[in-house]
Amino acid sequence: MNKDSRNKEAAWKFIGWASCLTMNYDEMMDYLEVGGTNTGRKSGYFIPETTGYKVGRYPIELEMYREHIRRRPAIAEEVEYEIIVGTEVQKAFIGAKTPKQALDDAAKAMYELMVRGGYIPKGQPLVWPSKYVNPDGTKAY
Repeated sequence: MNKDSRNKEAAWKFIGWASCLTMNYDEMMDYLEVGGTNTGRKSGYFIPETTGYKVGRYPIELEMYREHIRRRPAIAEEVEYEIIVGTEVQKAFIGAKTPKQALDDAAKAMYELMVRGGYIPKGQPLVWPSKYVNPDGTKAY
């Protein structure tokens, strides 16, 4: 939670709900079976009565999370780039933009974010499909 939050009590309630920390065993079972979703609690993946456990889904998901979860963002701007790309993709999904326009707009916003973050100098073209564009314009593949 942000230290400057004006609604800390409500935020803690949401965190408790979203992470399932305030649920007892029966509530967790209902959440997993009726809600059809996963839990933020590791223990939820080991409840043998759940369908997800019985069919072997939960052990596989838990292993995938162990392999891919990161403890902190890879870069400071990670949340912002996820919002930029996610928003534009959603606009394409709902038909508010063509896929090309959404991707073009996302690329433009990402370029501005990368310049603002100091990853590339202003005016340096972002050339694809190279993975990196060096400040001198050379590409590293």
